[in-house]
Amino acid sequence: ITIPDSVNTIGSGAFSEMPNLEEINTSMIGLDRDASYTVSGSSLDTYFASIFSQDDTWINSSGYEAELVLNPSDPDDVKRFYVAKYITYNYTGEIIPDYAFSNNTMLDNITIPNATQIGDYAFFGVTQLDNYDQDKPLIIPNTVETIGDYAFAFKDVGLAYSRIDYCISLEDGDTPLEIGEHVFEYNDVMQSIVIPDRATKIGQYTFAGCYRLTEITAPFVGIEATSTGDDAIIGAWFSSIGVTGAGGEQIEMEMKYDNTTRFLPSSLRTVTITGDSLSEYAFSMLDATSSSNSLLTTISIENVESISDHAFEGCVSLSVVTLGDAVTTIGDYAFHGCAAITTVTFGENITTIGDHAFDQCTALTSVTYGSYDSLEEIGYGAFQGTAITTFTIGANLKRVGAYSFCVSGSWSSDDFKVYTTTAANIAASQATDDSMKWYNVNNTGILYELEDYRSSFMSFAVDQETRRMDYVDPQP
Repeated sequence: ITIPDSVNTIGSGAFSEMPNLEEINTSMIGLDRDASYTVSGSSLDTYFASIFSQDDTWINSSGYEAELVLNPSDPDDVKRFYVAKYITYNYTGEIIPDYAFSNNTMLDNITIPNATQIGDYAFFGVTQLDNYDQDKPLIIPNTVETIGDYAFAFKDVGLAYSRIDYCISLEDGDTPLEIGEHVFEYNDVMQSIVIPDRATKIGQYTFAGCYRLTEITAPFVGIEATSTGDDAIIGAWFSSIGVTGAGGEQIEMEMKYDNTTRFLPSSLRTVTITGDSLSEYAFSMLDATSSSNSLLTTISIENVESISDHAFEGCVSLSVVTLGDAVTTIGDYAFHGCAAITTVTFGENITTIGDHAFDQCTALTSVTYGSYDSLEEIGYGAFQGTAITTFTIGANLKRVGAYSFCVSGSWSSDDFKVYTTTAANIAASQATDDSMKWYNVNNTGILYELEDYRSSFMSFAVDQETRRMDYVDPQP
Protein backbone atom coordinates (compact mmCIF):
# COMPACT_ATOMS: atom_id res chain seq x y z
CA ILE A 1 0.00 0.00 0.00
CA THR A 2 1.11 3.56 -0.74
CA ILE A 3 -0.10 6.36 1.50
CA PRO A 4 -0.14 9.62 -0.48
CA ASP A 5 1.46 12.82 0.84
CA SER A 6 -1.98 14.43 1.05
CA VAL A 7 -2.92 12.15 3.98
CA ASN A 8 -2.24 13.83 7.34
CA THR A 9 -3.96 11.45 9.79
CA ILE A 10 -4.61 7.72 9.92
CA GLY A 11 -6.93 6.04 12.39
CA SER A 12 -5.55 3.74 15.06
CA GLY A 13 -5.52 0.17 13.77
CA ALA A 14 -6.48 1.27 10.25
CA PHE A 15 -4.48 -1.60 8.73
CA SER A 16 -5.60 -4.31 11.15
CA GLU A 17 -6.11 -7.91 10.08
CA MET A 18 -4.49 -7.64 6.64
CA PRO A 19 -2.80 -11.06 6.40
CA ASN A 20 -1.14 -10.41 3.03
CA LEU A 21 0.25 -6.94 3.68
CA GLU A 22 4.00 -6.92 2.96
CA GLU A 23 4.99 -3.37 1.99
CA ILE A 24 4.13 0.20 2.98
CA ASN A 25 5.24 3.33 1.10
CA THR A 26 4.69 6.53 3.05
CA SER A 27 6.04 9.95 3.98
CA MET A 28 4.49 9.89 7.48
CA ILE A 29 5.01 7.72 10.53
CA GLY A 30 2.19 6.78 12.90
CA LEU A 31 -1.22 8.39 13.13
CA ASP A 32 -0.55 12.13 12.86
CA ARG A 33 1.84 13.73 10.37
CA ASP A 34 2.16 16.99 12.33
CA ALA A 35 3.03 15.13 15.55
CA SER A 36 6.45 14.34 14.11
CA TYR A 37 7.36 18.01 14.48
CA THR A 38 5.95 18.55 17.99
CA VAL A 39 6.08 15.29 19.98
CA SER A 40 9.15 14.05 21.83
CA GLY A 41 9.44 10.75 23.65
CA SER A 42 7.19 7.76 22.96
CA SER A 43 3.72 8.37 21.53
CA LEU A 44 1.09 6.36 19.66
CA ASP A 45 0.78 9.30 17.26
CA THR A 46 4.38 8.87 16.07
CA TYR A 47 4.79 5.09 16.31
CA PHE A 48 4.82 3.27 12.99
CA ALA A 49 2.85 0.24 14.22
CA SER A 50 -0.09 2.19 15.63
CA ILE A 51 -1.84 1.56 12.31
CA PHE A 52 -1.82 -2.21 12.92
CA SER A 53 -3.96 -4.50 15.07
CA GLN A 54 -3.52 -4.80 18.84
CA ASP A 55 -5.16 -8.25 18.68
CA ASP A 56 -3.25 -11.33 17.50
CA THR A 57 -6.14 -13.83 17.58
CA TRP A 58 -6.75 -13.41 13.82
CA ILE A 59 -3.25 -14.66 12.97
CA ASN A 60 -3.41 -18.38 12.16
CA SER A 61 0.30 -19.04 12.67
CA SER A 62 2.92 -17.17 14.63
CA GLY A 63 3.04 -13.55 13.55
CA TYR A 64 5.37 -10.65 14.22
CA GLU A 65 5.00 -7.96 16.79
CA ALA A 66 5.96 -4.46 17.83
CA GLU A 67 5.89 -3.06 21.33
CA LEU A 68 5.72 0.61 22.34
CA VAL A 69 6.67 1.46 25.90
CA LEU A 70 4.55 4.53 26.60
CA ASN A 71 6.20 5.26 29.92
CA PRO A 72 9.93 4.35 30.06
CA SER A 73 9.80 4.41 33.86
CA ASP A 74 7.01 1.82 33.82
CA PRO A 75 7.83 -1.15 31.52
CA ASP A 76 4.30 -2.48 32.01
CA ASP A 77 2.76 0.58 30.36
CA VAL A 78 2.98 -0.79 26.83
CA LYS A 79 0.96 -1.27 23.67
CA ARG A 80 1.52 -4.29 21.40
CA PHE A 81 0.75 -4.59 17.71
CA TYR A 82 0.70 -7.59 15.37
CA VAL A 83 1.09 -8.42 11.68
CA ALA A 84 1.04 -11.74 9.85
CA LYS A 85 4.07 -11.17 7.58
CA TYR A 86 7.34 -9.29 7.63
CA ILE A 87 6.85 -5.70 6.48
CA THR A 88 9.01 -3.63 4.10
CA TYR A 89 8.71 0.02 5.10
CA ASN A 90 9.77 2.69 2.61
CA TYR A 91 9.75 6.02 4.40
CA THR A 92 10.23 9.12 2.24
CA GLY A 93 9.75 11.75 4.95
CA GLU A 94 12.47 13.76 6.66
CA ILE A 95 11.93 13.43 10.42
CA ILE A 96 12.02 10.09 12.20
CA PRO A 97 10.49 10.75 15.64
CA ASP A 98 11.67 9.36 18.98
CA TYR A 99 10.84 5.65 19.36
CA ALA A 100 9.32 5.61 15.83
CA PHE A 101 10.34 2.01 15.01
CA SER A 102 11.47 0.82 18.44
CA ASN A 103 11.12 -2.71 19.80
CA ASN A 104 9.79 -4.66 16.86
CA THR A 105 10.35 -7.90 14.97
CA MET A 106 7.93 -7.12 12.15
CA LEU A 107 10.21 -5.07 9.86
CA ASP A 108 12.61 -6.95 7.63
CA ASN A 109 13.51 -4.00 5.42
CA ILE A 110 13.35 -0.22 5.76
CA THR A 111 14.55 2.64 3.59
CA ILE A 112 14.89 6.26 4.74
CA PRO A 113 16.35 8.09 1.69
CA ASN A 114 15.31 11.63 2.67
CA ALA A 115 15.75 11.53 6.44
CA THR A 116 17.32 14.58 8.12
CA GLN A 117 16.72 13.75 11.79
CA ILE A 118 16.70 10.38 13.51
CA GLY A 119 15.21 10.67 16.98
CA ASP A 120 16.20 9.14 20.30
CA TYR A 121 15.50 5.39 20.44
CA ALA A 122 14.14 5.57 16.86
CA PHE A 123 15.27 2.01 15.98
CA PHE A 124 15.90 0.85 19.53
CA GLY A 125 15.40 -2.91 19.81
CA VAL A 126 14.80 -3.51 16.09
CA THR A 127 16.30 -6.92 15.47
CA GLN A 128 14.99 -8.61 12.34
CA LEU A 129 16.11 -6.28 9.56
CA ASP A 130 17.47 -8.07 6.51
CA ASN A 131 20.75 -6.12 6.72
CA TYR A 132 22.84 -8.64 8.61
CA ASP A 133 25.51 -8.73 5.88
CA GLN A 134 28.26 -6.08 5.77
CA ASP A 135 27.66 -5.88 2.00
CA LYS A 136 23.96 -5.14 2.46
CA PRO A 137 23.75 -2.56 5.26
CA LEU A 138 20.97 -0.25 6.35
CA ILE A 139 21.88 3.04 4.64
CA ILE A 140 21.87 6.25 6.67
CA PRO A 141 21.73 8.90 3.91
CA ASN A 142 23.98 11.95 3.72
CA THR A 143 20.95 14.16 4.39
CA VAL A 144 20.86 13.11 8.06
CA GLU A 145 21.99 15.88 10.42
CA THR A 146 21.40 14.27 13.81
CA ILE A 147 21.17 10.73 15.15
CA GLY A 148 19.60 10.66 18.60
CA ASP A 149 20.70 8.79 21.72
CA TYR A 150 20.20 5.00 21.58
CA ALA A 151 18.85 5.38 18.03
CA PHE A 152 20.10 1.94 16.87
CA ALA A 153 20.80 0.40 20.27
CA PHE A 154 19.38 -2.52 22.19
CA LYS A 155 18.48 -3.02 25.82
CA ASP A 156 15.96 -5.55 27.07
CA VAL A 157 12.68 -3.86 27.97
CA GLY A 158 10.53 -6.97 28.13
CA LEU A 159 10.57 -8.57 24.70
CA ALA A 160 12.68 -11.69 24.25
CA TYR A 161 14.72 -10.17 21.42
CA SER A 162 18.29 -10.96 20.58
CA ARG A 163 20.80 -8.16 20.37
CA ILE A 164 20.91 -5.88 17.33
CA ASP A 165 21.87 -8.06 14.39
CA TYR A 166 22.08 -5.80 11.34
CA CYS A 167 24.79 -3.69 9.71
CA ILE A 168 24.71 0.06 9.15
CA SER A 169 26.39 2.35 6.64
CA LEU A 170 26.60 6.13 7.04
CA GLU A 171 26.93 8.09 3.81
CA ASP A 172 29.41 10.95 3.55
CA GLY A 173 28.56 14.36 2.14
CA ASP A 174 28.52 18.05 2.98
CA THR A 175 25.85 18.06 5.70
CA PRO A 176 27.39 18.12 9.23
CA LEU A 177 26.38 15.10 11.31
CA GLU A 178 26.02 14.81 15.08
CA ILE A 179 25.89 11.29 16.50
CA GLY A 180 24.34 10.95 19.95
CA GLU A 181 25.25 8.71 22.89
CA HIS A 182 24.86 4.89 22.92
CA VAL A 183 23.77 5.02 19.27
CA PHE A 184 25.02 1.57 18.18
CA GLU A 185 25.16 -0.04 21.62
CA TYR A 186 25.10 -3.86 21.61
CA ASN A 187 25.11 -4.30 17.84
CA ASP A 188 25.83 -8.00 17.62
CA VAL A 189 27.08 -8.28 14.03
CA MET A 190 28.87 -5.00 13.34
CA GLN A 191 32.45 -5.84 12.40
CA SER A 192 33.47 -2.57 10.78
CA ILE A 193 32.12 0.96 10.71
CA VAL A 194 33.09 4.08 8.79
CA ILE A 195 32.14 7.33 10.47
CA PRO A 196 32.07 9.86 7.61
CA ASP A 197 34.24 12.96 7.58
CA ARG A 198 31.13 15.10 7.89
CA ALA A 199 30.66 13.93 11.50
CA THR A 200 31.27 16.70 14.03
CA LYS A 201 30.30 14.71 17.13
CA ILE A 202 30.45 11.05 18.12
CA GLY A 203 28.67 10.64 21.44
CA GLN A 204 29.86 8.74 24.48
CA TYR A 205 29.31 4.97 24.52
CA THR A 206 28.51 4.96 20.78
CA PHE A 207 29.98 1.46 20.34
CA ALA A 208 29.44 0.10 23.85
CA GLY A 209 28.98 -3.66 23.77
CA CYS A 210 29.86 -4.00 20.06
CA TYR A 211 32.12 -6.88 20.93
CA ARG A 212 32.61 -8.15 17.36
CA LEU A 213 33.90 -4.83 16.09
CA THR A 214 37.28 -5.25 14.37
CA GLU A 215 37.77 -2.03 12.40
CA ILE A 216 36.85 1.63 12.87
CA THR A 217 37.39 4.54 10.49
CA ALA A 218 36.63 7.99 11.87
CA PRO A 219 37.63 11.63 11.32
CA PHE A 220 38.80 12.04 14.94
CA VAL A 221 39.08 10.22 18.25
CA GLY A 222 36.74 11.06 21.11
CA ILE A 223 33.53 13.07 21.33
CA GLU A 224 34.59 15.99 19.14
CA ALA A 225 37.77 16.96 17.31
CA THR A 226 38.40 19.64 19.96
CA SER A 227 37.65 17.47 23.02
CA THR A 228 40.19 17.09 25.81
CA GLY A 229 40.85 14.67 28.66
CA ASP A 230 38.78 11.50 28.84
CA ASP A 231 36.42 12.88 26.18
CA ALA A 232 39.31 12.77 23.68
CA ILE A 233 40.34 9.10 23.95
CA ILE A 234 39.06 6.13 21.99
CA GLY A 235 37.61 4.73 25.20
CA ALA A 236 35.00 7.50 25.18
CA TRP A 237 33.12 5.51 22.53
CA PHE A 238 32.92 2.37 24.65
CA SER A 239 31.30 1.13 27.82
CA SER A 240 32.36 1.54 31.42
CA ILE A 241 30.96 -1.96 32.07
CA GLY A 242 32.66 -5.01 30.59
CA VAL A 243 30.87 -7.65 28.50
CA THR A 244 31.49 -11.35 29.13
CA GLY A 245 30.91 -14.31 26.85
CA ALA A 246 28.51 -17.20 27.38
CA GLY A 247 31.14 -19.03 29.41
CA GLY A 248 31.93 -15.99 31.53
CA GLU A 249 35.10 -15.23 29.56
CA GLN A 250 36.16 -11.61 29.09
CA ILE A 251 35.46 -10.56 25.50
CA GLU A 252 36.43 -6.96 26.04
CA MET A 253 39.64 -5.35 27.25
CA GLU A 254 40.23 -2.54 29.69
CA MET A 255 41.50 0.90 28.80
CA LYS A 256 42.36 3.14 31.71
CA TYR A 257 42.87 6.88 31.56
CA ASP A 258 43.33 8.82 34.77
CA ASN A 259 40.44 7.50 36.93
CA THR A 260 38.28 6.40 34.00
CA THR A 261 37.99 2.76 32.89
CA ARG A 262 36.42 1.80 29.58
CA PHE A 263 36.06 -1.60 27.91
CA LEU A 264 37.00 -1.96 24.26
CA PRO A 265 36.12 -5.05 22.20
CA SER A 266 38.98 -7.53 22.27
CA SER A 267 38.29 -8.07 18.55
CA LEU A 268 39.36 -4.52 17.62
CA ARG A 269 42.41 -4.63 15.35
CA THR A 270 42.46 -1.65 12.99
CA VAL A 271 41.73 2.06 13.42
CA THR A 272 42.04 4.65 10.66
CA ILE A 273 41.86 8.36 11.44
CA THR A 274 40.95 10.47 8.41
CA GLY A 275 40.84 13.90 10.06
CA ASP A 276 43.63 16.31 10.94
CA SER A 277 43.75 16.13 14.74
CA LEU A 278 44.70 13.57 17.36
CA SER A 279 44.68 14.32 21.07
CA GLU A 280 47.09 13.32 23.81
CA TYR A 281 46.56 9.78 25.12
CA ALA A 282 44.06 9.12 22.30
CA PHE A 283 44.86 5.38 22.21
CA SER A 284 47.07 5.11 25.24
CA MET A 285 46.63 2.11 27.49
CA LEU A 286 47.82 4.19 30.43
CA ASP A 287 47.75 2.25 33.72
CA ALA A 288 46.31 -0.86 32.05
CA THR A 289 47.87 -4.18 32.95
CA SER A 290 49.70 -6.16 30.29
CA SER A 291 46.96 -8.78 30.27
CA SER A 292 44.27 -6.24 29.42
CA ASN A 293 46.16 -4.05 26.98
CA SER A 294 44.73 -3.34 23.57
CA LEU A 295 44.89 -5.97 20.86
CA LEU A 296 44.93 -3.11 18.38
CA THR A 297 47.45 -4.10 15.70
CA THR A 298 47.15 -1.56 12.87
CA ILE A 299 46.98 2.23 12.89
CA SER A 300 46.66 4.40 9.79
CA ILE A 301 46.98 8.17 10.13
CA GLU A 302 46.14 9.94 6.89
CA ASN A 303 45.75 13.69 7.45
CA VAL A 304 46.90 14.39 11.01
CA GLU A 305 49.81 16.85 11.05
CA SER A 306 50.96 16.19 14.61
CA ILE A 307 50.83 12.91 16.51
CA SER A 308 50.21 14.19 20.03
CA ASP A 309 52.17 13.26 23.14
CA HIS A 310 51.42 9.77 24.50
CA ALA A 311 48.90 9.16 21.68
CA PHE A 312 49.62 5.40 21.36
CA GLU A 313 51.70 4.82 24.45
CA GLY A 314 51.46 1.27 25.74
CA CYS A 315 49.57 -0.26 22.79
CA VAL A 316 51.55 -3.45 23.21
CA SER A 317 50.00 -5.31 20.25
CA LEU A 318 50.36 -2.48 17.76
CA SER A 319 52.59 -3.79 14.98
CA VAL A 320 51.82 -1.75 11.86
CA VAL A 321 52.03 2.06 11.85
CA THR A 322 51.41 4.01 8.64
CA LEU A 323 51.84 7.77 8.82
CA GLY A 324 50.68 9.81 5.84
CA ASP A 325 52.51 12.68 4.17
CA ALA A 326 50.58 15.20 6.29
CA VAL A 327 52.38 14.11 9.47
CA THR A 328 55.19 16.51 10.37
CA THR A 329 55.65 15.87 14.10
CA ILE A 330 55.71 12.82 16.35
CA GLY A 331 55.00 13.92 19.94
CA ASP A 332 56.82 12.94 23.12
CA TYR A 333 56.16 9.33 24.18
CA ALA A 334 53.79 8.98 21.21
CA PHE A 335 54.56 5.26 20.70
CA HIS A 336 56.42 4.60 23.93
CA GLY A 337 56.25 0.96 24.95
CA CYS A 338 54.62 -0.30 21.73
CA ALA A 339 56.63 -3.50 21.96
CA ALA A 340 55.24 -5.20 18.82
CA ILE A 341 56.11 -2.48 16.29
CA THR A 342 58.74 -3.79 13.89
CA THR A 343 58.69 -1.13 11.17
CA VAL A 344 57.73 2.53 11.06
CA THR A 345 57.14 4.31 7.76
CA PHE A 346 57.11 8.10 7.75
CA GLY A 347 55.65 10.24 4.98
CA GLU A 348 57.27 12.95 2.89
CA ASN A 349 57.14 15.76 5.44
CA ILE A 350 58.26 14.43 8.83
CA THR A 351 60.42 17.07 10.56
CA THR A 352 60.44 16.21 14.28
CA ILE A 353 60.51 13.01 16.30
CA GLY A 354 59.80 13.86 19.94
CA ASP A 355 61.44 12.78 23.19
CA HIS A 356 61.02 9.05 23.88
CA ALA A 357 58.69 8.81 20.88
CA PHE A 358 59.61 5.16 20.21
CA ASP A 359 61.33 4.43 23.48
CA GLN A 360 61.01 0.74 24.50
CA CYS A 361 59.63 -0.32 21.12
CA THR A 362 61.77 -3.39 21.59
CA ALA A 363 60.90 -5.10 18.27
CA LEU A 364 61.49 -2.01 16.13
CA THR A 365 64.24 -2.75 13.62
CA SER A 366 63.50 -0.50 10.66
CA VAL A 367 62.59 3.14 10.06
CA THR A 368 61.92 4.42 6.54
CA TYR A 369 60.91 7.78 5.12
CA GLY A 370 59.15 9.22 2.16
CA SER A 371 61.89 11.85 2.17
CA TYR A 372 65.05 11.55 4.25
CA ASP A 373 65.80 15.26 3.86
CA SER A 374 62.65 16.37 5.71
CA LEU A 375 63.84 15.22 9.16
CA GLU A 376 65.31 18.03 11.28
CA GLU A 377 65.25 16.83 14.89
CA ILE A 378 65.35 13.55 16.82
CA GLY A 379 64.37 13.99 20.46
CA TYR A 380 65.86 12.81 23.73
CA GLY A 381 65.72 8.99 23.96
CA ALA A 382 63.58 8.84 20.82
CA PHE A 383 64.64 5.31 19.82
CA GLN A 384 66.04 4.17 23.15
CA GLY A 385 65.41 0.51 23.81
CA THR A 386 64.72 -0.44 20.19
CA ALA A 387 66.42 -3.05 18.02
CA ILE A 388 67.51 -0.54 15.40
CA THR A 389 71.08 -1.09 14.15
CA THR A 390 71.13 1.35 11.24
CA PHE A 391 69.63 4.77 10.80
CA THR A 392 69.65 7.04 7.77
CA ILE A 393 69.58 10.84 7.94
CA GLY A 394 69.16 13.45 5.25
CA ALA A 395 70.66 16.84 4.54
CA ASN A 396 68.62 18.86 7.02
CA LEU A 397 69.08 17.04 10.33
CA LYS A 398 70.01 19.66 12.94
CA ARG A 399 69.88 17.87 16.27
CA VAL A 400 69.81 14.43 17.85
CA GLY A 401 68.95 14.23 21.56
CA ALA A 402 70.84 12.32 24.23
CA TYR A 403 70.22 8.58 24.65
CA SER A 404 68.44 8.48 21.31
CA PHE A 405 69.54 4.98 20.33
CA CYS A 406 70.83 3.31 23.49
CA VAL A 407 69.40 0.39 25.39
CA SER A 408 69.38 0.70 29.17
CA GLY A 409 72.54 2.80 29.10
CA SER A 410 74.46 0.65 26.61
CA TRP A 411 74.56 0.27 22.85
CA SER A 412 72.07 -2.14 21.34
CA SER A 413 74.50 -3.39 18.66
CA ASP A 414 78.22 -3.54 18.06
CA ASP A 415 77.73 -2.49 14.46
CA PHE A 416 75.37 0.46 14.86
CA LYS A 417 75.79 2.88 11.94
CA VAL A 418 74.33 6.24 11.02
CA TYR A 419 73.87 6.74 7.30
CA THR A 420 73.51 9.88 5.21
CA THR A 421 71.97 10.55 1.83
CA THR A 422 74.61 13.22 1.08
CA ALA A 423 77.88 11.28 1.06
CA ALA A 424 79.65 13.87 -1.06
CA ASN A 425 79.31 16.42 1.76
CA ILE A 426 80.91 14.25 4.43
CA ALA A 427 83.68 16.07 6.28
CA ALA A 428 87.13 14.59 5.77
CA SER A 429 88.18 14.99 9.38
CA GLN A 430 87.33 12.73 12.26
CA ALA A 431 84.94 14.01 14.92
CA THR A 432 86.24 13.17 18.35
CA ASP A 433 85.46 14.38 21.85
CA ASP A 434 85.67 13.05 25.39
CA SER A 435 82.39 11.20 25.15
CA MET A 436 82.45 9.77 21.66
CA LYS A 437 84.87 8.86 18.92
CA TRP A 438 83.72 8.90 15.32
CA TYR A 439 85.27 8.39 11.96
CA ASN A 440 83.80 8.70 8.52
CA VAL A 441 84.29 6.70 5.38
CA ASN A 442 84.44 9.04 2.43
CA ASN A 443 81.96 8.53 -0.38
CA THR A 444 80.59 5.25 0.96
CA GLY A 445 77.36 6.70 2.30
CA ILE A 446 78.40 5.91 5.91
CA LEU A 447 78.49 9.19 7.78
CA TYR A 448 79.89 8.02 11.10
CA GLU A 449 80.52 4.60 12.58
CA LEU A 450 80.87 4.29 16.31
CA GLU A 451 84.37 3.22 17.28
CA ASP A 452 84.43 3.79 21.02
CA TYR A 453 81.36 2.43 22.80
CA ARG A 454 79.99 4.55 25.64
CA SER A 455 77.14 4.24 28.09
CA SER A 456 74.87 6.51 26.08
CA PHE A 457 74.42 8.26 22.80
CA MET A 458 75.14 11.82 23.93
CA SER A 459 73.46 14.81 22.28
CA PHE A 460 75.06 16.23 19.22
CA ALA A 461 74.31 18.87 16.62
CA VAL A 462 74.99 18.59 12.92
CA ASP A 463 76.86 21.38 11.17
CA GLN A 464 74.86 22.03 8.03
CA GLU A 465 77.95 22.98 6.01
CA THR A 466 80.53 20.41 7.08
CA ARG A 467 78.04 17.72 8.19
CA ARG A 468 80.24 17.30 11.26
CA MET A 469 78.49 16.04 14.38
CA ASP A 470 79.53 18.02 17.44
CA TYR A 471 78.75 17.28 21.07
CA VAL A 472 76.28 19.57 22.87
CA ASP A 473 75.02 19.49 26.44
CA PRO A 474 72.36 16.79 26.77
CA GLN A 475 68.87 17.60 27.94
CA PRO A 476 68.06 16.91 31.61
